[in-house]
Amino acid sequence: MTVPLLDLGRQHESLMPQLRQVFEDVTRSGQFILGEYVQQFENELAKY
Repeated sequence: MTVPLLDLGRQHESLMPQLRQVFEDVTRSGQFILGEYVQQFENELAKY
């Protein structure tokens, strides 16, 4: 029996709907550099 060191697929399973939605939002907006999504990410990361 093989035990995986890190099973990210299983770990991210519950987050997939949210991750897909954010991915779609970002790709539709075309704001890969700077923009609203990057600013929001930077603010949340700073709080963390």
